[in-house]
Order: sequence, then structure tokens, then C-alpha cells
Amino acid sequence: MSAPESRIDVERFVSNFLEFQYREVMMVFATLAVVASSILFFPGFDNLSKGLQADISLPLLTAFILVAVIAGVIKGMVGFGYALITTPIFASVIDPTFAVVVLAIPPWMINMFQIGETNTGLSFIREEWVLVLL
Repeated sequence: MSAPESRIDVERFVSNFLEFQYREVMMVFATLAVVASSILFFPGFDNLSKGLQADISLPLLTAFILVAVIAGVIKGMVGFGYALITTPIFASVIDPTFAVVVLAIPPWMINMFQIGETNTGLSFIREEWVLVLL
């Protein structure tokens, strides 16, 4: 039995990126934006559990992480729902302000990837530039 062939073509991705192909540029931009905002908003190792309620057990925290993963799957399938599901649940055990900031980063990256994947970003900006500006 032979090993399955990988569908990832790094050389093609890099060449498309260097040719400024829309999908690859959006994916690189989204990844860099999320990494930069994660570093910018990182509270430091000393403050990681500062906003977390002390009475949270490990199984409950694991359940919350599972809910976030399921919410990500729902967002991927229907296009919305991540913030609607995760923010109220996480805000019940984490400082609500911190929960909103932390939970805003993953959907933003998902949206950027979807814009790049579907090639709808530029046409949307052309049609709804006032909304984007606001």
C-alpha cells in the first residue's frame, strides 16, 4: 500500500503569492494579522488565568474548548455562529471584555480565509465601500 500523496504544493503557493494571486495574498495577510494581534493582545504568562474564575475545573474548561471547536465547525458550515455561541459561554467564566477580545481573533482569521478562498472580497469592497469605511 503506497502512502497517500500530499495535496500541499508549497512551491506553487509561494509562486502564486509572489505573483500577487488574490487567494494566497489574503491567506498570508490573514495569518500575519492574526499572529500580530495575538502577540499584541497577549496578556503575558502571569496574567493568563487572571480573568478566569478560580472555581473552574479542568473538565469544565475542556468542555468550553470543545464548545469553541464545535462553534468553529458550525461557522465553517453555515458562515456564522462562532461568536454567537462562544462569547456568552466564555463570558460566564472569563472577564467579558477579555472574552470578546480573545474570541474576536479566530473568526476574523476564518473570515479572511473565506474571503480569499471565494474571491468575493474585492467585489464586496467595491460594492459596499461605505459599510467597510464605517
